[in-house]
Amino acid sequence: MAEKPFYYALAGENFTGLFPSNPARQVKIKALKATSRDGKNNTIIQSFTQSQKAEADKFVNSPQLKEFFSPFDHTKGLFAFIDGSFTKGVANSGSGVILVKDGVAIQAFSITNTTFSSSNQITGELNAALIAIQWAKANGYDRVDLVHDYVGTVATPYGWGQNSPVSIEYAKLLPQAATGIDVHFHNVGGHTGVKFNEWADQMARNAVSSEMHRNPTLTSTWPADLPIETSLPASYISL
Repeated sequence: MAEKPFYYALAGENFTGLFPSNPARQVKIKALKATSRDGKNNTIIQSFTQSQKAEADKFVNSPQLKEFFSPFDHTKGLFAFIDGSFTKGVANSGSGVILVKDGVAIQAFSITNTTFSSSNQITGELNAALIAIQWAKANGYDRVDLVHDYVGTVATPYGWGQNSPVSIEYAKLLPQAATGIDVHFHNVGGHTGVKFNEWADQMARNAVSSEMHRNPTLTSTWPADLPIETSLPASYISL
């Protein structure tokens, strides 16, 4: 018989901690899950069994999870806005990536994913992270900051949501892709008018529809000269 949750580990905007599971706590956890600000998740919550105390401690002490909720300035350094998409009835998912250097978009990816089709857009979300990290390494950067609206991109390696084949595979591949580069994660609300996040969403949707829309109705004019890659180098690790 599977172990019941013994701890709830929380990483959030205003607090982080490990709490014993009890009926009253479960009510509070459900209330936290229902809240958000500006379309963002304000808390990442994961349950752990009694035998997983070490994993729970790793979760609440993760610098990456704490930083995820902090303000960021995408006008300084290399940032990658990433997103995933799927369409009901279509087997493939899409990954969208917009690489931004000092506030200016310099490269885009619109990639069709043919694996883990049952995971819908999650495959596209996670593969977009791997693509962005490897592009940054290949182009000589020693740091890249990922901006995304799916919490699993940062939290999956710490046990969050590892109940599907794609999340388990991502938890294995992320450390390989991130070897030799400093990777940071930042929270953004999906479909809230954040320019480069909307562009990444467009790239992901294009990959599913197999159509390239260079000038969608978004928050700013789409640059006609922005390079868009629709396939990956053979050397890239991917889902």
